Amino acid sequence: MSGESLSSGYAKTTALRCCVADYPPDSTRSATGRTTSIFTVRAQPDLARRLTAAFLVEQAYIVDWDEEWDGTARKSSRALHFLAGGISQSYSFDLNIRYVGGTNGDTHSLIEIRQDAQGYTGDPVGTSKTQAEVEHLDAGLRFALESAGVLEHSEMARC
Repeated sequence: MSGESLSSGYAKTTALRCCVADYPPDSTRSATGRTTSIFTVRAQPDLARRLTAAFLVEQAYIVDWDEEWDGTARKSSRALHFLAGGISQSYSFDLNIRYVGGTNGDTHSLIEIRQDAQGYTGDPVGTSKTQAEVEHLDAGLRFALESAGVLEHSEMARC
């Protein structure tokens, strides 16, 4: 099995897992569901984490790592969002870095950036702004990983 088919299959399985984990939907989620961007890279997990964090910090996100490979990226303040009457948008994304494995000495890691359900509840305008931010992060991180020469596969799934 080639590295590409290994990682592509794994990424698709992971996207399905995120959708299954979200069922049944609860009242805090929008009708369109959460979005997860999944990137398979030819890199050790520590390099995948450093590249992801560097990109997010460049985009004015604060990254808090809960564990070695799991964390949250936040931009703006929820308090400011409420004080400003919803004019200020806040964003929150779950981060997961996973070792996938590889063949013939190749190492693959998986990067997931998952929209936090609590980060986009509210009116349709806030939801559309959050979806635009998800798409911006997806395209930007894809470009950063391609520029670093490590991107093997990427996809976006709505769950």
